[in-house]
Formats: sequence, structure tokens, C-alpha cells
Amino acid sequence: MKIMKDIEKTLDGLFKGLPPLPENVKKWLADKAWIFAIIGIVLGGLSGLLLLTGAILVSTVVSPAYVGSLYAAQTTVASHFVLFAWVALIALAVNVIILIKAVPLLKVKARAGWDLIFLSAVLWFAYDLFNWLQYTKDIGSFMWSILSTAVGFYILLQIRDKFVSKS
Repeated sequence: MKIMKDIEKTLDGLFKGLPPLPENVKKWLADKAWIFAIIGIVLGGLSGLLLLTGAILVSTVVSPAYVGSLYAAQTTVASHFVLFAWVALIALAVNVIILIKAVPLLKVKARAGWDLIFLSAVLWFAYDLFNWLQYTKDIGSFMWSILSTAVGFYILLQIRDKFVSKS
């Protein structure tokens, strides 16, 4: 995908002046990338179950209890949570599916595995940005998101050369 190559090239330019990681660290991170992906799958699955439980609970118990009552604010909050939970579940599911597809490719250090992890990181940042704009508007959480995403992209770009195209 051309857009992914453009994002990769832009990030290359942003991180150009930063010191590279030591070769042994790059090798270790590349060797263990598939394990980190599995950790992401497990944590994503657990988060998804928690979100699904919360969304079902709020939509079946809390929301109907307030319908037609004087507590319109609680109804709005409950509806807002349910919408947020479903959007988050969709983003999480897409991310977990990408990670599942990446694991066998990361094990053999195929460039396609790295590409999938990069895609996952870009999509998750897009979701994070959407989430911030739509729901929180908390500048602290947005700055943390930017910082953690930047560190993730820096590491991904550092280990990119350890993954080769497989025919």
C-alpha cells in the first residue's frame, strides 16, 4: 500500500537524527517480535472481553432502567459508553486479527510480518486519535499517546532491516 510506504518514509525522516539501537538489541527485539505479538493478542482479547461485558451490561441493565425517567443525563452517559465500547471493540478486533496474521510471519522474520505490525501500529494510532477527538479531549492522555506511539514507531523502524522479503 502506497499510503503505508509514505507514512514509513515520513517517520524515517522524523527519526533520522536519533541514535540507533545497538545491533544486539535490534536482533533480540526482532527475534522476540512474534512473542510480543502474542502478548498483544492475549491482552487485546482480555480487553475485548471486558469491553464486551461492560457494553452488554450497560446496554441491557443500565440504559433501560433510565429510559423515560428524569435521569436523562445517565441515559446519555450510558448510551455514550455503549457507543464508545462498540467502536473500541471493533478497533481492538481489527488489531487482534492483524496480530494473529503477523505471528507466523514474524517467527520466520518475513517482511510481511513487520508490515502487518506497522499497519497495526498506524491503525491503532488512528483509533487513538479518533478516541481523543471524540471522547476524552484530555491533553495529557493525548500527549502520552503521542509519546508511546513515537517510541513504538522508533523501535519498529529500528528493527525493520531484520525482516526480509520472502518469496
